[in-house]
Amino acid sequence: MKLAEIDDYKTAISVSQLVKDPCLVNGHCQKDSKGNIEFYTGGYCVVFPYVTPKCKYAVRCWFNEVEEAELKAQVLTKKFKELALPYFLDFEYVPNGIIANAPMPIVRMEWANGVDFRRFVTSNLGNRDMLERVLTNFVEMVKTLHKHNISHGDLQHGNILVRPDGSLLLVDYDSMYVDELKDTTNTIAGLAGFQHPSRIQDTHPSHKADYFSELVIYITLKATIECPEIWTRYQCDKESTDLIFKATDFDDISKSVAYNDVYSISEDMAKLVSKLKESCLVSHYEMLKPLEEVIDTLGVTTINVESYESIFETMKTAQAIAKEEKLDSMRSTSNMDFSSVFSQMKKSASSYQQQKQEAEESAKKEAAEAMSKFSTHMQSIKKNS
Repeated sequence: MKLAEIDDYKTAISVSQLVKDPCLVNGHCQKDSKGNIEFYTGGYCVVFPYVTPKCKYAVRCWFNEVEEAELKAQVLTKKFKELALPYFLDFEYVPNGIIANAPMPIVRMEWANGVDFRRFVTSNLGNRDMLERVLTNFVEMVKTLHKHNISHGDLQHGNILVRPDGSLLLVDYDSMYVDELKDTTNTIAGLAGFQHPSRIQDTHPSHKADYFSELVIYITLKATIECPEIWTRYQCDKESTDLIFKATDFDDISKSVAYNDVYSISEDMAKLVSKLKESCLVSHYEMLKPLEEVIDTLGVTTINVESYESIFETMKTAQAIAKEEKLDSMRSTSNMDFSSVFSQMKKSASSYQQQKQEAEESAKKEAAEAMSKFSTHMQSIKKNS
């Protein structure tokens, strides 16, 4: 079937009689302050915001051929309803949803109330708690998709929306994999800055298609949480098709400036980018491990230990004072190994990914107990001096 052009769709969407989807009856396309039709274009579809008395929708219209797009849309419509996962929008394939020179299929979706990943991170650079929440939600999302053998196929900042509470939505389902689509073809490789080099040549449907992208996104956000200036240093706050890492970095990542910058941030980041380097050297992306398994194996965590580090610094300051005052009775205090206390707190925090609340409460309790013991000990020494 010959598809319509974007201008044909713009004309049709503005005439309510040409919009045939029953759910869009009595609705109208959204216009900007100058009276121009609002629309958003991707590589294959144009999306129009469409308002009805009951709901606001996104109407997706194909202007470029996507192999078996109609079959995939029908399968996903059924699958999304069956699973009812919170990461997908209400989605309905409508065979003759609009007349744009000829009857054309559309996909009607609920309008997403969220901000794309890049813009959300940019506006929350100073809000570590929120970004850690997004990072945790991202890990939970990909774990859920893996459980159901689902891959997005084009996982990147433009296709991840973040709601105000930090929860996530995925959009653009043209490259998605579910088991019901295992015998179809896929010509969409995704943005190169998020893809394993082998996937650029091999785009066959696979539930493992996101494994490399997940690691790239996780590293990018975690690096930004630990070192916010890296986000602006690599101009991630600007419109672009990639973030910290570019496709050329994956060709020989050991020579990548981004690799070395991220490696130097912390021990966790060194572990993660070393894993990324190892992943780049794997011959095919299907040999990679899912993100949750990588995180668990490496022992990295997203917990905010900043407050515990400040406690540790206070303890070290007290030790220094004790040494300077040269009080014999305080020498035992100056030789106390408070680093072991902090190490124990971090150890408790390492279980954060699996039991967030329990780990936080345990770490806080241990910190409070350590400070209480330290305070009591210092008061006793001063009293006897």
